Amino acid sequence: MRRLHRPTLPPACQSYLRRKQNEVDSDQVPDLQITWKRSRRTKTMKTVAKILRRMSGARERCFYCCDSAGTRIDHFWPKADHPEYSFDWENMIAACGDCNESKGDEFDFDLHGVPKLINPTEEDPWEYLYYDSSTGEIVPRWVRVNTKDPYAEYTLETISHLRSESVVVGRLAAQNNLREAVARIIEPQASRSAASRRLDELLHSIQRNDSYGLLEWFFIHEGAEEAPFSELRRRFQAHWQILSSAIARGPAAVTALNSGDFP
Repeated sequence: MRRLHRPTLPPACQSYLRRKQNEVDSDQVPDLQITWKRSRRTKTMKTVAKILRRMSGARERCFYCCDSAGTRIDHFWPKADHPEYSFDWENMIAACGDCNESKGDEFDFDLHGVPKLINPTEEDPWEYLYYDSSTGEIVPRWVRVNTKDPYAEYTLETISHLRSESVVVGRLAAQNNLREAVARIIEPQASRSAASRRLDELLHSIQRNDSYGLLEWFFIHEGAEEAPFSELRRRFQAHWQILSSAIARGPAAVTALNSGDFP
């Protein structure tokens, strides 16, 4: 999982969603599921879906596992139990089939009425989760002795695809690509042209591997203390600041990075 930033929809899309939600709220919809399926075939909802998918970057990955394509619109608050959020833009998540099916209508709350499922469009998942770079596994953080973060535990149990072998293998491959690109940057530079070429390679690697939340882990969270990322931060502070700042702003900023941004 990774933190994602939700853009504002075009006015026409906003108007359409408000109108459809008003129909639901005023009991003008006899069958919500049929109404939803019909709306998904409209040109406006196809535009909404496209914007939703692009939130996770050019590869349009699932908001949850970040591995497969986010081909389905999932309702964070399930519409079966919470029809009041059926056409709410803030409630829409781009999910792959596996994550969508494993989540289903599972949706529990804590004692304060707060959803226990981590919402990647409102929260930074790495505040709850920890990445084990030796195995590629995501595990809950420890909040105190003998107590794991309950939101992380619930999320990993509910969306089991986050721990599937295919996702773990994908994480490890992306991690290795990033490590290799960073390692080449911190090698002794033989010439200015070699340094420039290696910087371009790093940028391309970052943009290709902008998934799984690993950029945020290695450039913003605890992963920044691991080699070779820690060495990159120590020796190339200006470069590090530009990279980490872009990563914090989201996929669009990462995609826009080019060698001309660096000193």
